[in-house]
Amino acid sequence: MLFTLDQLIDDRNRALYNEVVAKVRLELHDESDPEEGWGAQYFETEGLARIRCTPAPVPQASFTHELLHIKFELNGYKRPDYIMVHARPGEGAAYRQWAGDFVVYAYNQLMHLKMYPEFVNAGYPPGEFLRHNPTKMRWLKDLIKTLKAQKKQKPPVVNLELFVRAFLVLHDPYDRSPEIEKLLQELKRING
Repeated sequence: MLFTLDQLIDDRNRALYNEVVAKVRLELHDESDPEEGWGAQYFETEGLARIRCTPAPVPQASFTHELLHIKFELNGYKRPDYIMVHARPGEGAAYRQWAGDFVVYAYNQLMHLKMYPEFVNAGYPPGEFLRHNPTKMRWLKDLIKTLKAQKKQKPPVVNLELFVRAFLVLHDPYDRSPEIEKLLQELKRING
């Protein structure tokens, strides 16, 4: 095991941990790929929640972040299991997959906005809400580059899905780094 519960529970998250385990059985799962990051899954029919752990500089903060995901699901903020959409001709399964992935992405970003105040009120520094993710930063830079190229087309055609994905990430209240602020300004110019 990467971490034991004793290593993950501290005075800041103990009450939250007790609240969650009073409602559901909790398991820790080691993830060998650090690119995967931490994650939480709630299996309602089994009464089980599983937290995926990877090496982290602040494991208590990562654990608390995932406990908050579970708490919100237990309190009714359910993850969309699927979405029914009317596909355009020839786009059936692929379109439904894209739509479902996008809804889950938006759900996660919006849940972060709900979780963040509780995380900070527990005593964790805002910068520990999410780990610095170089992959995310590369993804955002590539996304902005793609949106800029689309804006230069004649006529300009900006992909709304890509714009919304960038918008949601760049408006996270917990990451106000200079790099994020610069990308946010670039996104605003695209919207211009």
